[in-house]
Amino acid sequence: ARTFMLRSVAKSFIMALNHRDAYRIIHKMGTQDLLTDMKNRNSYEQAVKSYKNHEKIPLGCIYIDANGLHELNNEQGHEAGDMMLRCIADEMKVLFGADKCYRVGGDEFIILTDLDTPELIEKKLEVLEQHLFKHGYYISYGYSWTPSLTDYTKLVRDAEQRMYECKRVFYSGPPNGRRIEDKILPETENG
Repeated sequence: ARTFMLRSVAKSFIMALNHRDAYRIIHKMGTQDLLTDMKNRNSYEQAVKSYKNHEKIPLGCIYIDANGLHELNNEQGHEAGDMMLRCIADEMKVLFGADKCYRVGGDEFIILTDLDTPELIEKKLEVLEQHLFKHGYYISYGYSWTPSLTDYTKLVRDAEQRMYECKRVFYSGPPNGRRIEDKILPETENG
């Protein structure tokens, strides 16, 4: 009887460990982008709710799009495109912190930062561009910053519109002479 009881306890313990491990895997799949190991859209939506509940704080939103992913996938295969996305994600996480970075679409990323000033955001984005340029990758970005968050939707929309303008400038230039100096800098809200 004692052996049976010990086996039952051991089985229950193993089942509990397996359950815990399965929960961790499912949780990670629901909150992390598996390709880039960056927070995913689900995590981003949770962060948005948090920021909306804490208005009147300074907040910067950076909207980033990988330039040339479609062409890279067509010319060199999806593995090359995946390498590009991982490289962009890794550089973003190093510069802005993994807890601030989200992959929200195929080649779209958002950074939410309540710590960086507009000047620091610009410096970090310049470093990001330079690091990616060394790998042969280009991004378009736009950012918006407010000293006191009152309209989260406007903050993101402004950053996204600036990113699209930057992308338009990028693709209107010569295909082999992309310049990292071509960027659209925003006016900060209330200043």
